[in-house]
Amino acid sequence: MVRTIPGTVQRAPFRRFERHDVMRNTVIAILICLSCGGCAIALMTFAPQIDGVLESQGKPVEGAEVRVVGSQYRNSTPREIVGSPRTVRTDGDGHFSSTAITEFRFVPVLGDTYCPEYAVEARFAGQRYIYSSCVPYDDRPLSLTCHIPSQAEPYQNDTSEEEFAGALKMKCEEQRLPPGAGNG
Repeated sequence: MVRTIPGTVQRAPFRRFERHDVMRNTVIAILICLSCGGCAIALMTFAPQIDGVLESQGKPVEGAEVRVVGSQYRNSTPREIVGSPRTVRTDGDGHFSSTAITEFRFVPVLGDTYCPEYAVEARFAGQRYIYSSCVPYDDRPLSLTCHIPSQAEPYQNDTSEEEFAGALKMKCEEQRLPPGAGNG
């Protein structure tokens, strides 16, 4: 018989985890993982933090609207736009900056091709220019120097997205910055 002191709360004795409890929890965790196709939850970067400069004919472009879009696709499924696109304007030196687009997602561990991709869209002089690239697998900021060519060709990629129909191709040079660098 357990004696209690009036006005106190009786607590249950500490319960040790038994071997069968650990086994049961392990089996449950494995079943959950298998039920979602062998997935793990991860914070995915769909567009890196970008510090960029927009130029046309070697001169900075002031007041251009720049939009950064993150997307993903798996195997042959249609591309999915992820998160909120970042829209900014270039300053007098043609400079623009955008924060990263990230989201928690279930990521397949095995058997699926998973490719996050970002696109930079610049609107200048009544035209739309696009640059797209795969997202690097680290979280370092990206420095872009984008050049609007005088004779641009139509933008095309492997999915021919309707959202970018009628846009022209823009050329950009990428450089990875040290962690924590950038103004984004």
